[in-house]
Amino acid sequence: MTENTRNILKKADDIFSYVLLAAMTVLLIFSVMSVVSARKTGEVASVFGYRPIMVQTGSMEPYIMTNGLALTKIVDSMDELDVGDVISYHVAEDDGHVIRITHRIVSIEDGIITTKGDANNVTDAYPLTIENVESKVIAVFNQSAWLIATWQTTSGKVLICSVLAGTLLLYFSTKSYLRACREEKKTPSQHFEA
Repeated sequence: MTENTRNILKKADDIFSYVLLAAMTVLLIFSVMSVVSARKTGEVASVFGYRPIMVQTGSMEPYIMTNGLALTKIVDSMDELDVGDVISYHVAEDDGHVIRITHRIVSIEDGIITTKGDANNVTDAYPLTIENVESKVIAVFNQSAWLIATWQTTSGKVLICSVLAGTLLLYFSTKSYLRACREEKKTPSQHFEA
């Protein structure tokens, strides 16, 4: 590998590190602001109108697996909804407790939305309006289900944190080792004779 190629790779690595750090910082700031705002207003937190949700039951399998993650986009009007869309909505139970459900729209008639879980045999008993609808699913990450299930146990949290810490340690150790190798090649070797 030529010196010019090494310099280009080093600059690319530095640029990538700074861009990643900046993106993570911006995302963290917006996430914290969103959570603070949501606590004040009582709404669910979102970033730029998007928010992740975890589906905790199997009512949407196989489209969304139990403990699968879905990325949703906030919905403001009926024009954004179509039959077949998967939506996240809230309803108040008789005791005033609010529950959130993620199911597929099976019909929209005169402003009333009917939904059903893909794995369920009957439609939901809640006649919904746009006021009930919070967001629409735009992406599903079923591969995350095992990670979330693992995270729910203490040993799983220790395992995941250990893997993340080990990965970061390996990355920075490798980067430090490669930097030391580059500097060693730049320094002329000195031979001392006794």
